[in-house]
This record gives sequence, C-alpha cells and structure tokens, in this order.
Amino acid sequence: MASNIDAFRTLRNRPHVVILGAGASVAAIPCGDKYGRKISVMDGFIDNLGMRDILAGINFKSENLEDIYSELSKHQEYDEIREKLENSIRDYFSQYYLPEEPTIYDLLLLSLKEKDIVATFNWDPLLVLAYLRCREITLKLPQLLFLHGNVAVQLCLEEKRIFFQLYQGYCRQCQNQLSPCRLLYPVQQKITMQIHISKINGIALNII
Repeated sequence: MASNIDAFRTLRNRPHVVILGAGASVAAIPCGDKYGRKISVMDGFIDNLGMRDILAGINFKSENLEDIYSELSKHQEYDEIREKLENSIRDYFSQYYLPEEPTIYDLLLLSLKEKDIVATFNWDPLLVLAYLRCREITLKLPQLLFLHGNVAVQLCLEEKRIFFQLYQGYCRQCQNQLSPCRLLYPVQQKITMQIHISKINGIALNII
C-alpha cells in the first residue's frame, strides 16, 4: 500500500505535457464562441474560409491547405497568394472570443502547475484568451508551446519578447512594432514553431 502511495506522489510531482489539436478548440466551444460562432476544423477549411477565390485558376492535386501552400512555395510568382492565404487564416481566427462561462481550456489551465506544459497545434486564440482570463485568478499556470504559431501571439524581434494580443501593437520596451507569428510553412521544409512561454515580463492583450 505504501509503495502505491509513493508511486502516486512521484507521478503527481512529475511535469505533465498536454498536446492539443483542432478537436480541442471545437470541444472548448461546442455551442459556439461568445457570439455563437462555431469554429472550423481542417475538413472543409478552404471553403469555410472562402479561399477558393484566392486560389482561382490554380490547379492542385490535394485539398489539404498545407500541401497547397507547399506547392505554391516552389514558385515565386505565388508569393502574394501565399500571403493572402495566411492573412485569411489570421482574419478568420482573430474574430473568436471565449464565452462568458468557463471552458475546458480554463479548467485545463487551472488544473495544471507551472512545471507543466500545454502544447497546441491550433491557430485560434481561445487557449491564449483562457490563459489571460485565468491569470486574473492565479499566476501559477502551465507553460505554453505554440507548435504552428498562433494568431494571438505577437513577437518583438528586437527585445526577443512575446506578447499575447490579437492585433499588432508596439513593444512596451523598445516601442518597435510587434510582428505576428508566421502560421504556414511548406511541409517539406517545415520547422515546427515552438514559441516557449515560460517567463513573460509583460503580457499585452489589445482587442479592438
């Protein structure tokens, strides 16, 4: 019996890593966001975001956005189209807001400790918004990893600082304009985005 208790204590004290995919955000707002908007997953993503017009006249073998982006990246003449695709993703996900009631993201963050990590592949801002909301309750929250970037993460390249905000603003230290995270990468050249937020001296949320 004592050995079982010791094993439980050891397990409890170890760091935990939680990995989130698109289904997590769908589950976080099953009835829609604050304004009733349901979030899109990768199935039907191109049509849901109205990307057909951007890609009009270009033939692709795949309906997967990452495959299409990879193909476009091979041709310099498609640079503007690639930029439009990324902007479409940013504009789409930036419109989502958490409902007033707690979501599974709030509960997840509050159930973990500073030594734990939540890693997400999702572009939407829901996890970040939940993190900011939870900071009003406690600062003892897990670290966050954004494996493919996130629309609510802005970077100060000069100060090497990370800000949580949906729209571009300015660094509090150097006053330089913040840079948004890149969201799309060619599959064959992809370097996983790992923006590791462990000690953030200034977190800004700038929602207009």
